[in-house]
Amino acid sequence: MPTIFLSPSLQTWNPVITGGSEGQWMNRLADFLEPYLTENHIGFTRSRLPNTLANAIAASNAGTYDLHLALHSNASPEEKAGQARGIQGYYYPTSTKGRRAAEVLTDALKAVYPDPDLVYTVPSTTIAELRRTKAPAVLMEIGYHDNRDDAAWLMSNLQTVAEALAKGLTQYFSLPFTPVCTRPGTRLSDAPNTAPGGYVVVCTRDGSPLNLRAEPSLAATRLAQIPADQPILLNERVQNGWAKVWYNALTGYAAAEYLCVCQGDSTTLARVNTDGSNLNLRSAPSLSASIIGRIPDNATVTVLEQAGAWVRVRWQNMTGYVMGEFLVM
Repeated sequence: MPTIFLSPSLQTWNPVITGGSEGQWMNRLADFLEPYLTENHIGFTRSRLPNTLANAIAASNAGTYDLHLALHSNASPEEKAGQARGIQGYYYPTSTKGRRAAEVLTDALKAVYPDPDLVYTVPSTTIAELRRTKAPAVLMEIGYHDNRDDAAWLMSNLQTVAEALAKGLTQYFSLPFTPVCTRPGTRLSDAPNTAPGGYVVVCTRDGSPLNLRAEPSLAATRLAQIPADQPILLNERVQNGWAKVWYNALTGYAAAEYLCVCQGDSTTLARVNTDGSNLNLRSAPSLSASIIGRIPDNATVTVLEQAGAWVRVRWQNMTGYVMGEFLVM
């Protein structure tokens, strides 16, 4: 199985014109990419906030990876702030594998970016993640965060961009591409006890988009419209006909009647058993790693992989490591 080191931007000080920071949005993109990697049998280790670039590079070099993939967004020179648009795939000039990875990833993104002519590859000898990493490396600059159109496009297309990146990676590794959800199964309204932490898919009867609302009510504010066949993360079980879900960095409510269990989600579920206390979710498989969340006793998590005494799990919209002894499979 091929493995990659996934390195989303750590630059939380770079503001995105429509809100948030480069580091925040690239890490959200990495969140969307993770289930595609799992579904397509691409192993990965991920750099997570908070971290430093030096530590991320050292972690990448400490392992044996087939590719180092850095996810960033760009910014125009100060004198032309907000004017540039597009996507670039950077690679080290003498790295044949790095160049090929940049080419297949940019080709995949051309299919989803509004102007494919603005998606291209660039050789570079100055970028640390290309110059100092042991594995073949590519750094993707996905849009310009100081351009309002690019920022709005990225924020509303995180799932689409993640899927495109996954398609590029499967092409690079000569793997068949499997979507996160291969086909819709039972309607969620008929399976109200479906455990949270996995994916469901929009299955409106006429192929129309599904409204995501701020509260579980038809009268509540509409936050977004989710396209038909779109896989989204289930946060909480169905209550009174509504499911709490996470879509494109928005948490809201969708009618369970128009959501279906995702038949392509092949991950294993486990229950937290801590005798009433919370279970620490850590950024790495170590007791010294930072705590990124606390999972309540009896909560259900999605098991992604086991690493000795540690298990990498997904809970709500977070992915991290927990001690396996506190899980009941």
